[in-house]
Amino acid sequence: GALTPGMSLSIMVEFCTNEYNYFEDFIKIHCEGGNNLVIPLHAYPVLDMASFPKQISFSNTPVCKSVCKKVKLTSPLPVDFLFRLQYSGHPSLSVVPTSGIIPGQGSVELKVTFCPTEYITANGSFDLVVQQYDNPVYRCSLTGTSQPGAEKDLVLESESLAMPSLSNVRKTQKQTDPV
Repeated sequence: GALTPGMSLSIMVEFCTNEYNYFEDFIKIHCEGGNNLVIPLHAYPVLDMASFPKQISFSNTPVCKSVCKKVKLTSPLPVDFLFRLQYSGHPSLSVVPTSGIIPGQGSVELKVTFCPTEYITANGSFDLVVQQYDNPVYRCSLTGTSQPGAEKDLVLESESLAMPSLSNVRKTQKQTDPV
């Protein structure tokens, strides 16, 4: 039908495929006076990176102790995706691997490590680029702290986990005491 100036027409384009390829097409709108409008359409597989962390924090870590956190990159599609990352920040923080392949219907883990060599609050970030048609960049900020007393806190925490509570000790004594 014909549209007068100022009016609009909404259309919905549905696309379904059984192949994981790049597809392109266009919609051509014919206008009076020969001023035709071409609207390009593109379809391609992409990774869902909704679960990619925007920030990773390391709590109080003893000097010269290494703490590692893992970030899993997964492709539910039967398509491999190349990735690369660029880290910038304090040398106490690191991320490996810096490039690789996310296998189709598989995953790869990034290891983010904090190993302070002095009492410090270290900051950094890395940009992850997944090589797909729209080439998005995902940024993750990193923060790690090391303060005096971290070693003591670690020992106290491990001892409190290993020591039974007083009520459990009393229950055990009652069960083993002769009546």
